Amino acid sequence: MNIEQKIAQLENYIGSNGQTPLSPDILADLQHIGGSQHNSLPWPKKHGWTLYGRSSCPYCQSALNRLKGKVDFIDLESRNIDKQDLLNFLRTDVDPKNQSLKTHDTVPLIFKDGKFIGGSDDL
Repeated sequence: MNIEQKIAQLENYIGSNGQTPLSPDILADLQHIGGSQHNSLPWPKKHGWTLYGRSSCPYCQSALNRLKGKVDFIDLESRNIDKQDLLNFLRTDVDPKNQSLKTHDTVPLIFKDGKFIGGSDDL
């Protein structure tokens, strides 16, 4: 869906007095555009696997090996991303209703289709 289609869907939603819900993709795009304090952090892919971790972490390497190239690897070390900033971003902007993400504080952090699934043991 291109931006014009998303705008049209948003206009239809606004014009319908809330009768037509926005799609999850549009809500995610609006959250991403809408002034988050974490705008510079990479969002998990909406379709496919995303793994946040460190190249020096053996658990991250194990998860990468299990996913065998099907994953977008976000290396916190090479991108100079603070883990606590990332956790705050993921918990507040990406998947705020996910209870297991609220208590998970180690890497890797693995997402499938934009939703948190866990760490390396959860694959």
